[in-house]
Amino acid sequence: MKTAVVMETPAFRLRGGSGWSNETDQVVEVSYDMLRKAPVGRRWVARNRTNIVRDAYGGSATVVYRTEWGVAVLIERWGTTDSPKSSWVYEEPELVWFGFAEEPEEAEEDEEDEGGD
Repeated sequence: MKTAVVMETPAFRLRGGSGWSNETDQVVEVSYDMLRKAPVGRRWVARNRTNIVRDAYGGSATVVYRTEWGVAVLIERWGTTDSPKSSWVYEEPELVWFGFAEEPEEAEEDEEDEGGD
């Protein structure tokens, strides 16, 4: 018999840090369960926690719309250039729809209904 382990992966990760730092990046992991419970306006942020501004980066994610079927999240990323006179750089924001799977109770009811007459 073969066996397998399947682990739920985060819906997304945000990272904040600096390419010039030996410190560990700040990593923010957001799960589907967190998205399910998040109200519109909920925001997660990963920042550069060092005092190094050269080659720094970070990002945020904000729930901007929700229904019972999923949430729309606006993801923004920013950073600084890798030069002695760093300047800010902003990536184009990305709007991502995270759809939710069926609730387990609903799935169980559907399986019972499919039993046939």
